[in-house]
Parts: sequence; C-alpha cells; structure tokens
Amino acid sequence: FLKKKYRLSAWWQQGVTLGYELATGRRQEGQSLKGDYSLTTTKSMSTTVEKLWRVVTSREGTQVWLKPLSPFSLKVGAEYECEGGIFGKVRTFKAPERLRLSWQDTDWPKPTILSVMLIPRPGGKSVFVIQHDGFTSPALRETMRLHWKAAIAELTAAI
Repeated sequence: FLKKKYRLSAWWQQGVTLGYELATGRRQEGQSLKGDYSLTTTKSMSTTVEKLWRVVTSREGTQVWLKPLSPFSLKVGAEYECEGGIFGKVRTFKAPERLRLSWQDTDWPKPTILSVMLIPRPGGKSVFVIQHDGFTSPALRETMRLHWKAAIAELTAAI
C-alpha cells in the first residue's frame, strides 16, 4: 500500500510501519521484530577518536565505563567479570572504532550484545556510542539505559 499509493521507498515504508506499530501498541519503544529490546545511548566528545579510543581501551578507562573486577586485556576472546555478577567475552576489537562484547548477568537466561562505537566528527571531535541488544523486557532495557548513561557521564568526567 505504502509503495503503490504513496510511492515510498523501502526505507520510508519501514519507518512508517514502525511508527504505526508504536502508535497502535503492537510494538514498544526499543523492541525489535524478534520481540527483544535494545538501547542506544550517545555522547559527543571534544576529543579525537584516536585519543578517545586510547582512553576507552586503557586499563584506567575500562575501570571507569566497564568496571571489571580484575584487569584484563581488551582483545578478541578475552573474558571478563564485572560488579553485580556480570560476565562476558570480547567478540570484536577493531581499533579505533568498535568493540563488541557479550554481556550477561548471572540471572539472565542468555547473553546480550554490547557494542561500543567511536565516530569521528569534524573539528577533532567524536561521538561515543553504546548500543546494547537482547533484553527480555522494557524494564530491563530502561535499567541498562540508565546504567550506560551514568557510565558515559563518568567517562566524560574522566576525560
């Protein structure tokens, strides 16, 4: 209908459909087609991607935003454990732009996926992005959204 009557491209068709599903209650904010939930939180920073990457991946930096219980190297396959019964494994390490980790609470049935991305901006600035996918409920999504906003605020203060 959207393609024929309104001549919308596939991208706009998906956007209109998502808006309709949210408005009618068929889908909740942050819910994927699979039924799980995800979040994205960002922060613009007045530093280059290279400098930000050095901070984010340093032992001191990981203590600020990840809070592992013991030092570990951010490299593919490295396992970690954090406060509150959180554990996981580094899945992707692509300097200076992206990290991908599994993230699981001991009370969760399966791991979620945590992605950290650094995006360069003009003028020596950058954007720090945390995307976290695979939550089982909107309440858990909101809890983790607040957690990551606080982590980004601490990282910003440390820089």
